[in-house]
Amino acid sequence: MQSIFKTTMTFLLTLISVATFSMAKGKDAPNILFIHVDQMHWQAMSAYGNPYVKTPAMDKLAADGCSFRAAYTTSPACCPARASWYTGRMSCETGVPNNGELCRPDIPDLGQWLTKHGNYKAAYAGKWHIPGRDVGKSFDLLYPATAGKGEYMDGAVARACMGFLENYKGDKPFFLNAGFMNPHDCCFTSGANGGQGKFQFAAEIEKDLPPLPNNFIHNLRHDKRLPGWKERDWRYYIYSYYRWVEMVDAEIGSLFDALKNSRFADNTIIVFAADHGDGLAFHGNISKVILEDESWRVPTIIVDPRNGIKGKQDEEHLSIGVDIAATICDYAQVPMLPKMTIGKSLRPLAEGKSVNAWRDHIVGESFGGSQVAVRDQQYKTIFYGNNKGTKVFDMKADPLEENNLATSSEGKQVRARHKVLLGEYLDKVEIYEPQEKNKGHVAYLNYYGNFEENMEQETILNNNVSEAGISKSDTNKLFLPNTHTEPYAIGPVTGYLPTFSPPSGESMTGNFTAQYDLVLLIGAREVSRNRPLGSAKLSFDNGQCRAVEIRGNNTGSPYSSVVKTIMQLNGKNNTTIQWETESGIVGVEEVKFIEKGTWDGRTISAKTNSWSRQSTTSNPLIHRWALLPVLASGSIKNAPLEFDMLDDAALRPNQILRYEGEIEVPVKEGKVKMDSYVQTGHGIVPIHYLVDDKGQVQLITMDAISWVLSISKL
Repeated sequence: MQSIFKTTMTFLLTLISVATFSMAKGKDAPNILFIHVDQMHWQAMSAYGNPYVKTPAMDKLAADGCSFRAAYTTSPACCPARASWYTGRMSCETGVPNNGELCRPDIPDLGQWLTKHGNYKAAYAGKWHIPGRDVGKSFDLLYPATAGKGEYMDGAVARACMGFLENYKGDKPFFLNAGFMNPHDCCFTSGANGGQGKFQFAAEIEKDLPPLPNNFIHNLRHDKRLPGWKERDWRYYIYSYYRWVEMVDAEIGSLFDALKNSRFADNTIIVFAADHGDGLAFHGNISKVILEDESWRVPTIIVDPRNGIKGKQDEEHLSIGVDIAATICDYAQVPMLPKMTIGKSLRPLAEGKSVNAWRDHIVGESFGGSQVAVRDQQYKTIFYGNNKGTKVFDMKADPLEENNLATSSEGKQVRARHKVLLGEYLDKVEIYEPQEKNKGHVAYLNYYGNFEENMEQETILNNNVSEAGISKSDTNKLFLPNTHTEPYAIGPVTGYLPTFSPPSGESMTGNFTAQYDLVLLIGAREVSRNRPLGSAKLSFDNGQCRAVEIRGNNTGSPYSSVVKTIMQLNGKNNTTIQWETESGIVGVEEVKFIEKGTWDGRTISAKTNSWSRQSTTSNPLIHRWALLPVLASGSIKNAPLEFDMLDDAALRPNQILRYEGEIEVPVKEGKVKMDSYVQTGHGIVPIHYLVDDKGQVQLITMDAISWVLSISKL
């Protein structure tokens, strides 16, 4: 009876709320830009004191707004977290408890809700990843996630949103969503599938490898995925992860600069968040699905240019992923989404207002890991299903979660309190029970169906000792020899591009034309396969370079990204002094724009018809395609080249291009010798170049992407 009364009252309150807010003040409501990234550790920002990563764009967001430092995702996996963002419901309510489960069709999402009740223009670019919900039916789709790699698509996401800001002339406020993929690329070649990607380890960066976190332990759970990882492999993983963070930060910077210098700057709320974190070697973990803070806790920032709040860090108020939906509804002046019983708007906190009735705890769910956690201001309890026990941590005294208190008197008291709170949580949510149940549905139905039994488990799970009983001090004894051989640079040619056949042609030191095929790596190492997904056509003629880059199946494919650049080059290193870039998405006219830029040796100035932006460089500015003649000339053999790289709309500073020596490359016809170069720096995982004895750059291999000199003639 209590449950029926609760459901009826919730429904009536929702009707009253809808009736009250249905006539939202369209012209008075602000624009909203929701920028989200994938799998970002909550501490992976230089603004928060991390010395191993530089995130100037995210730092600007933090400086201009309010950072919520005690923010958590509803569930540390892509699909459930995103479903909660956009529906305002917990993962046991949405139908998406795990990746791959379908969102229930009877609940609205933010795109539909703001369009109906707030008269908003709802637009979306990038990663969506809510199975069963067609993003194109809830939003105007500017650019979809055409491939699951941020290195491939994040630039197009930024440019699509920049193009929207350039062209939008409507009277309605907009709800613009920028769904960036990175740093999720850590899940592939250089990350969770093991190995060091498809390139060799660049010895030049060894001195830059971050240390292991203080709570690192050997975690047998990952042995099959990370065979034989040594300490350097773990540290290289962390290093690469931070480069992916910087990679997406540069794209966010381009979009943020475009907004700040547009006519929308003074009336656009920015909400920034990550769907979940990453293990990042904390507790010897990689990836997600666990409810330790490295995976569960997320960065969250709100920027409101109207309220004057800048640089605030809220360490006190616990936030959960459904608060994102509540916050967006609040700013949009629309009712809360139906049956949203957990989410609270962060707006009052972001505006510096006193909030008396804020929550004192949160609940997180991870049914991929069969675990539920309760976190209050001081303690966290993780309840594991299937008779796997409990962990209890004092988060103030033990923020790295190293000392499990589960069997202590203190821990038992905390556990008992949290059990009550979890029971109260179950009274608030509406657990979804579909007619056709998948693995994830069965997991939470069984977990909560056996609630009392799961809560009574006393098994201790000690984070100081691995499943094999090896203490933290003995961890290094478990590092085994690598199963792959080094150097690994030849991998792109043999294991990843088995049909590689270097074409013969003209040197790239003078005037020339060339075509490259873009090959995207799917999977990693032995299970990898390559997918042709684009091309670049280049023409160099007397100090001018023309480049047409396509990311998509062909020029006619819907949603292919097309970038055309004309640049003026100067000097032996081809510094880029002037350029014009036309960016577009096939079939989406509203995102097309042309940006013209100049560099005077210090200041980069770029503008479109609607906005302009400036930045400064400390090194020569060189467009990435303008590097080809420099490589072909061999001049870098004598001394490394230090430069700032222009990468379409993004700037990647502090790059170093070095000569590594001559290597023997297996190819289809046998073996050939080529010069090997490596580029390291801010916002890139090391890029390797192979140059033949005729002065042709045959192969450019990044992490997910290879550019292969094409045999086909222009």
